[in-house]
Amino acid sequence: MSGQNDFQKQPNVVVRSSTDTTSGSDAKAADYVNSVLQPGEEVAWAGRPTAWTFAKKGGITSVLIGGFLCAVAIVSITSSGTQIDGQIFLLLFLAIGFWTVLTPIRNALRALWTYYAITNRRIMIVRMFPGKKVTSIHRSQFQNVERTDHGNDIGTVTVKTTTKRRRHGTHEVVTLDDGLFGISRFQSAMDAIWAMQENRGS
Repeated sequence: MSGQNDFQKQPNVVVRSSTDTTSGSDAKAADYVNSVLQPGEEVAWAGRPTAWTFAKKGGITSVLIGGFLCAVAIVSITSSGTQIDGQIFLLLFLAIGFWTVLTPIRNALRALWTYYAITNRRIMIVRMFPGKKVTSIHRSQFQNVERTDHGNDIGTVTVKTTTKRRRHGTHEVVTLDDGLFGISRFQSAMDAIWAMQENRGS
């Protein structure tokens, strides 16, 4: 283990991310994580995702689909002969398209409200707005640990997939709740994940 794992000296205390630029928000999230730790649970790593990585998740597809819906709605609205009822439907269609186009911005804002923690038992994805919420990925739920290095000790690690149900069956996709996206001190986070897997009895 590298010298970055100073958390071992202070059990049950969340490490404040040295790369976080919103220290007040970071401290509140860390305090909340401390309040929900289980007996014997220790925090090995903590930090935040980058807004850019969140924005890219599904961003291009959403912009293309939303832009197409907006274009169709605008062309139809400006066409002559459209009835009032039809215009109301097209305005709703336009609103859906616009909301879809904004997916990258909405995801980027979500990153600002997200906080990550890795303990000796689970990965914790903390949402601080609206309201506090913790999504836990326990080591028994790990399906396939897949890492992506972005350089400069920044990276993404996914540990499971989410089952999406559609009309014609189900399929597996990677969502923003399936791992840690765009995190700094990436190697330290990976060390904490490997340590968690090796110590299944704790």
